[in-house]
Amino acid sequence: MTPTTGSAGGPRVVLRRAVLFFLALAAVLPPGPAAAQTCDRSGCGLIACGTPARPVPQSYWGELQPADPNPLPLLRDATAFDQFGPPPQNLYSLANWYMGVDPQNGYLFTAMGYGLDVWGLRTHPDNPELLGKLSYTSFPVWVDDGEEKLPLQDVAAPPGVDSIAAMAGRVGIGLAIVDLTEKTAPRILYQSYKKNGEEVYAATLGGQPYAFLAASGGTPGGGVFAYDMNQARQYFGCAESAPAAGDPGSCPGVYLGKIGNRSSVSFIHGVDNFIVFSSGALGGLEIWNVADPRNPRQLLSTFDEPPVCTYDLRAIHGVAMWKGATGRYYLGLRKEKYSCAQQRAVNEAQIYDVTCNLAGTCNSLRSPIFSQELNTGTPTYFVTFSTSNGTPYLYYGSDDKCRGGSQREWLFDVSNPASPRDITPRTGYWGWYYRGGSTGFNGVMPRRAKFYNEYLYRAGLSILDVHRHTVGVPPTAGFTWPPGEIYPGNPVFFQDTSSASPSTWTWTFNDAPPPHP
Repeated sequence: MTPTTGSAGGPRVVLRRAVLFFLALAAVLPPGPAAAQTCDRSGCGLIACGTPARPVPQSYWGELQPADPNPLPLLRDATAFDQFGPPPQNLYSLANWYMGVDPQNGYLFTAMGYGLDVWGLRTHPDNPELLGKLSYTSFPVWVDDGEEKLPLQDVAAPPGVDSIAAMAGRVGIGLAIVDLTEKTAPRILYQSYKKNGEEVYAATLGGQPYAFLAASGGTPGGGVFAYDMNQARQYFGCAESAPAAGDPGSCPGVYLGKIGNRSSVSFIHGVDNFIVFSSGALGGLEIWNVADPRNPRQLLSTFDEPPVCTYDLRAIHGVAMWKGATGRYYLGLRKEKYSCAQQRAVNEAQIYDVTCNLAGTCNSLRSPIFSQELNTGTPTYFVTFSTSNGTPYLYYGSDDKCRGGSQREWLFDVSNPASPRDITPRTGYWGWYYRGGSTGFNGVMPRRAKFYNEYLYRAGLSILDVHRHTVGVPPTAGFTWPPGEIYPGNPVFFQDTSSASPSTWTWTFNDAPPPHP
């Protein structure tokens, strides 16, 4: 089979087989996840028809299409996990739980519920190759509460850096700095424990890498904590709990201090010399200049307005900042409030121009330049930022793993921040994966997703899947057919597997012209 590109823009495939005289061509869709089965999708537990995970079929494709094989590789599929089954089926620590993703320089780092995985993207970005693993047993200090099922939460490396990263963990794990110089053997350099880490951000400031932990609690409390990642390189497995009272630091130079006075922070991100963080259900956000992480400077502090009616409780969840093509700075967030007029909760994606805030010429958050109501239903919402071939994107996810519906996640092209465009196909593309729907899979929780080139890597709790943005990408010709010999007169059913959603096809079969009628 020789794929070429036809003059009309579609793939041209040349199939050479001397015994081929008669072909009946028919496009068929890939098999669905037991669509013909009948199973009870109420509740949230394991269902037989919810595994294995399979990519969304071609009839749902649009600008996005799956790059995964059918079914997903076992290494990237934990949908068979059974918390009520016998050991080892019910051991959370033995399953692959995908909590966060960060692609850098042809590698993909995934925060697992119980460790860190390192994947190679340089050879097959559509099918990541597992290079190395970091087990939870490598942490100098592990959880202080065995009831937490998914202790590790997030991973971040400074943009453009693939040799070091930071992880966030709950129930006392706090922050860990991981050496990734040897991709097959990641190792922990430093841990800051007695903190309940929720999210982490890493950046290069003044030529040096730094990490910032958002902690919802700890001893003596939570907040945002800053760390010198370069200083951590002089240690191996060093752990300390500073600033816990009466617990002296044992790894000098890594922990730099707490930023601000908040005792609980759940979300954090940043751009250039700036960070933004929010406290989730406690509301409000803060923006700081951290050009000198040892002497940060507050630029903005906002708290929600007083409630105007009963149940009028407001919250800012996931946050993300980026710099636009024109040099202006933008803030994307997920806001939750109660509408007194409609007597219901309203969950929105919002974008703000914060250029003046970062420049110090205004001290309040102005009106959003974009606002769109999103699907509600879960207590935790995430916002992740990434770029694809220079185009900026915001991904809105959540911790909902039970419900169905056609869409609970959004992928906005924010090239024009005042008018973002959700590139999700209007076909129920994401809804294909949701357990509560008629086709979904166990434990799929669309948390975080980031682009590397045209490929989107999604941490969906029970799955790590790959999707390709096909706009502006040339098609690659391909098809499959049933195995076995092909005999004259027998029909052959072809399944088109061409990428990038071609609109025209040219099929040429050489060396054996069909017989005359």
